[in-house]
Amino acid sequence: MALNTLPATRKAMAKLKKEYEESGEKDHTQFRNLIYFYATFLNYWKLEKDLEIEKRLDELEERLEK
Repeated sequence: MALNTLPATRKAMAKLKKEYEESGEKDHTQFRNLIYFYATFLNYWKLEKDLEIEKRLDELEERLEK
């Protein structure tokens, strides 16, 4: 599973959920750990986007000050 883009990450999470729901064997611990991983991973995506926005705002502020 590629996790190099946000859409790919969403697809991977959806696939994981579908496989979990369709499996006859419910390993709650493994599923919980994977979901925790994805939640943490998605927070890194959010942080990256927030940093990009902050950088753009700083650039705009610099332009306005000139």
